[in-house]
Amino acid sequence: MSSFFSRLVSEPPPELLYEISENGIAMVRLSQPAHVQFHAFEPGVISASPVRDNVLLPDVVADGVRAVTPTGNSRRRRVVLLLPDYSARVSVLDFDKLPEDAEERQALVRFRMKKSVPFDMESAALSYRVQSGPGTSVVAAVSPIEIVARYEAPFRALNLHPGIVTISFLAALALAPVSSAITVFAKLSGRALTVVVLQNGQIQLIRSIEIEALSLAEIANDLFPTVVYTEDHFGSRAAELLICGFGGMEREAIAYFESSLEIKVRALSTRDAGLAGYLSAAGHKAAAA
Repeated sequence: MSSFFSRLVSEPPPELLYEISENGIAMVRLSQPAHVQFHAFEPGVISASPVRDNVLLPDVVADGVRAVTPTGNSRRRRVVLLLPDYSARVSVLDFDKLPEDAEERQALVRFRMKKSVPFDMESAALSYRVQSGPGTSVVAAVSPIEIVARYEAPFRALNLHPGIVTISFLAALALAPVSSAITVFAKLSGRALTVVVLQNGQIQLIRSIEIEALSLAEIANDLFPTVVYTEDHFGSRAAELLICGFGGMEREAIAYFESSLEIKVRALSTRDAGLAGYLSAAGHKAAAA
């Protein structure tokens, strides 16, 4: 399990878990993790982006939330909300030292992120975790507050409180086994490819790429620089490529990437990988995707 994500599930358990993507919305009860409810969206309902409005048809999204949410309970309920991978900017930041004071630490992380995002950091929603291990590194996720608020709105309208809001791929990392070997993790979500380099359960590098044409050749071209980076930076090639979210292309993707990138490839999950990762980290098993 990713040691970054294990902290998220140390909080009191929520009742319901939701994962939103351009393809639809998935929901599972923590008490019944084998039963995933899914409501599909037509193209154009959600368009994930870290710089513009994502929820293009809010009434349709609200209908989807209602469709998968258990009825008959009007009390306020705490939920987990996993947002699309490309709805935020996520970076690994290295520091010589971090302030002990929480406010000073957050201000420093905001300052560092300010250099790499095209929106106002002072009013942005920021979440970060300090990674354990040698050195001092921080994994930080940031998104304009308006984007996050639009995703949360249909849940709050149903008296559902998003106590934990994070990005799908960060949750999905819990599916990756901890290894001292260099591992490349690639998650496909809509038009976005997120590539993460892992070692000893720690995130070393994150790349998010918007894909123009959804083809294995283009995806392999986008993965190639990361594979080269691991060899140049760590002195050895990545031992394995873990993929998820490839759906019907999964088998073909494994064969294609093993041939073109000369790396061992293994599939983790085809759909709702973030939800499956959260459940795995919490000690539950999701329905097969």
